[in-house]
Amino acid sequence: MGTLSEEQLAVFHEDGYELGVTNHLTEDQIGKFKKAFDGKELEVVERSAEYRFVRATRDIQVGTVLGIFDGTIQAKCARYTISLGDNVHVVNHTPLILINHSCSPNTALQWSAPPSHESSFSSLAALAGAHPEQVFPLVVAIASISKGEEVTWNYLSSEWELSCPFDCQCRSRSDLCVGKVLGAKHLTSAQKTRMSPLMAPHILKKMAACESDIAVDRLSVCVLGSSYANGKDALGKIDDYQRNPGYVNHCHNFEYHGLSKDDCYAETRKLIKSGKYDVFFNLCDGALDATTAGIDVIRALETYDAAFTGAGVKQYEPTKIEMKLLAADAGINVPPYFVFKNREDIESIEELFGQAGLTFPVIVKHISGYSSIGMTRSSRCSDFKQLRLQSSELLETYGEGFVENFIEGEEITVLAFEGPCVLEPFDMAELQNRADAVRFQGHGPMNNDICTTLVPVTVRFPSNETFKHFDMKWTTNVDMKWERITGIAKDLACRDVGLKAFKAVLRGMGYGRTDLRIDADGKIWFLEINPNCGLFYPAGCASADIILKNDEAVGAERFVNLMIAAATRRQMLHKLARPCFDVVFCKMSGGHTLRANRLIRENELILAEEGRAFHLVSLKHVENNWPEEDKVVFRRYSWPLSKHLYAIWSDDPSTWRPINHSCDPTCWFGPDHSLNVFARRNLAKGQEITIDYSTYCSPDAFEPFECHCGTSKCRKVITKEDLPDMAAKYGTRVTAFLSGC
Repeated sequence: MGTLSEEQLAVFHEDGYELGVTNHLTEDQIGKFKKAFDGKELEVVERSAEYRFVRATRDIQVGTVLGIFDGTIQAKCARYTISLGDNVHVVNHTPLILINHSCSPNTALQWSAPPSHESSFSSLAALAGAHPEQVFPLVVAIASISKGEEVTWNYLSSEWELSCPFDCQCRSRSDLCVGKVLGAKHLTSAQKTRMSPLMAPHILKKMAACESDIAVDRLSVCVLGSSYANGKDALGKIDDYQRNPGYVNHCHNFEYHGLSKDDCYAETRKLIKSGKYDVFFNLCDGALDATTAGIDVIRALETYDAAFTGAGVKQYEPTKIEMKLLAADAGINVPPYFVFKNREDIESIEELFGQAGLTFPVIVKHISGYSSIGMTRSSRCSDFKQLRLQSSELLETYGEGFVENFIEGEEITVLAFEGPCVLEPFDMAELQNRADAVRFQGHGPMNNDICTTLVPVTVRFPSNETFKHFDMKWTTNVDMKWERITGIAKDLACRDVGLKAFKAVLRGMGYGRTDLRIDADGKIWFLEINPNCGLFYPAGCASADIILKNDEAVGAERFVNLMIAAATRRQMLHKLARPCFDVVFCKMSGGHTLRANRLIRENELILAEEGRAFHLVSLKHVENNWPEEDKVVFRRYSWPLSKHLYAIWSDDPSTWRPINHSCDPTCWFGPDHSLNVFARRNLAKGQEITIDYSTYCSPDAFEPFECHCGTSKCRKVITKEDLPDMAAKYGTRVTAFLSGC
């Protein structure tokens, strides 16, 4: 665009501004800025000649527009300019330029001006010679700002590289603050992902351009879809589309396979064992009571360690009640509701209604349905007569259901997915650290810390409709209009709820579309989240497809690449976090035992017991209720947590760790009475993993036994008299109960 013209420089000098050519402000300029805020919601505070800031003079609500960063456009970047693109920077002539940076700001730049600002922009753009499509950003409150609180925004949202880098002093949490403010170019993938909703369109384009430099290997991708050929579902003749990511992505080779429910496990296993495919893009979405392929496909993918996209078995089909429990626990607003399971519940529906605190109108829903199954226009009820009728019909068809408050207001949907918003080469060291952390913390590798949300969209219903029911969605072809929501404050608030729901309900695994409603007071309500939501329809008409079309940060093609990368990364994590032992039958040991399935290094974590679920029982309960043969097993293998409370084995044999005793064991507890178990020395592949039972067994419930460990330190008979000596032998590597802590 070139440097400033003489005419443009004259505009600066007439008002005493030289911000485009200097990095300093004069006292006269500061004085003018202070005066400009007189009587408004902001004021300039000068603590010293080097430090000044802007603060609120009254309480400011979320969504309040505080000003517009308009002004003169120039090619040069300076300390007090805002970037609109390559060689396009605006010199703002208002005190807004004194707003300081924060990595967790309370305002943001909104990059699409509402109609009321169009005339202002047009005149300024004409003066500066800017292109008409360029839009000056608004400064909008994205959090409630109290009177006297400093007003901040994130400089990285508009600046690819700062002309004057600085050390951040925002005092945000350590995991939020970037430390050195250099520009968006220098952010990590996690930081880019967290900040992407704030970023200007030109910054998002820069991120995409950098990503294109990363070589994407052309992979063979097997697309798995649910076939309706032999099914009798309501959707069979309506939604029998062959959905395929190959419609929007040309970086990989996609091959579609339709699966039937009756043999989907065997067919999936066959495809995995063929060795033809690098990744499986799973689009199967059959529900538990459907006649189409669904969760069995995922069971096969998990069993045979395939790299696959989408939800895992545990996240595939949570009921709406489970969703509500998890969402409410995460601090998300959930409409009041109650569940009905039988005729007695229908007969006492007024009592259930009152106990739950519901008010009309309400809506009756399938407890675990998808695609609006079971919902009609009549599902919305305005009185008890309607409610009894609709509840009875749903009970008759599906065996149970639930009723919740119908939230009047705007309906929003938010798509979230696992992993960052940018492609990056795999860092094996980072993956190993992540796997170690996963094992050490006792959580599965699907608790993803880094997840991405895409631009929320809102649905515009026809005048005679107020919600998505089955006929409207699938048979009558009602003209629903999906639009990108307006306003960065609303955008960020909806993304925040969508992200919380995705992490809480789906554990940040795969991708999921969250449906929300915003009531007249601006309160956001969680309705449900859809794992493995509909994507890649031939016409791209699903709400998730429309989100991908509208999202500048990711878009459809990159979304496919990111999901394939996430599937590969998840497979690597599974392998790295896999237990270092196998449960095997050993005749010499007289039963099952644990053996190393690879070399285990000294001090390596073997059993991650911290954070693991245990079955608990009191000693008195065992003594008073258990048969004698079970008491013998209890005295030998239970784990005392206190004098009265014991951890015992579960009913699920897949969780059992039949570890044998040794007087010179190969593993022991971690220091400071840790519950985790570590290697005492190097263990070769095939070597037995043992522990000294005396480091955790209780003297109050101890069954003496003969030891056959065969080590030079063998005590021959293990009794409770051994227990007092364990603290001297093992230090703090015994349970806290035994040490008296």
